[in-house]
Formats: sequence, C-alpha cells, structure tokens
Amino acid sequence: MTASSGTIDDSVKNGLFGTETNSMTRRTVSLTSGDLDFGKSSDYVQWERTLNRRLSEGPAGRVEGAILPDATWGTITLDNVLPRANGTCPCITGL
Repeated sequence: MTASSGTIDDSVKNGLFGTETNSMTRRTVSLTSGDLDFGKSSDYVQWERTLNRRLSEGPAGRVEGAILPDATWGTITLDNVLPRANGTCPCITGL
C-alpha cells in the first residue's frame, strides 16, 4: 500500500520497524513563596516546555498521520507559563 491510500508504505514501515519515530521531552521549573510577616501567601510561577520531536507526516486528507517516505525530523515547541497568587491577611474588627 502507498501513502496516497492513507496508510504507510510497506518499505517505509519495514525501514522504521524497531526505531524511534517520535519523542517528547518535558521540562518544568517553578518558583514559590511562603508565609509573610503580615499573613500567609501561596504564590508561584511555573514554566513548562514540551519538545515534540517526530518524523514528518502527511499534512491532511488521506495521508494525514502517515509517515512520509522522505520524512525528516521536525520539532514542535510548546511553552506554558502559569502564574498564581493566593494570600490571606488577618483582619481585626471592633464590632
């Protein structure tokens, strides 16, 4: 079968059997804070990076997802930043 019929070509499949066709790497770094003199705080900033390295595939239609015979390695990078701030400050009321 050929890539044009929606499946991977047998020669490509046999050549890739037992080899790596994609890999994902994820890194995370975070910075947090704790209690303060005037109250409690639970603040943090987190950064994540995901690298998706894979052999090129068909772009759309019947060949979508099929590894191409002349495939090259490509990397997609996803960066996420998540800030969060949560604090409590005690209040005294004279009611």
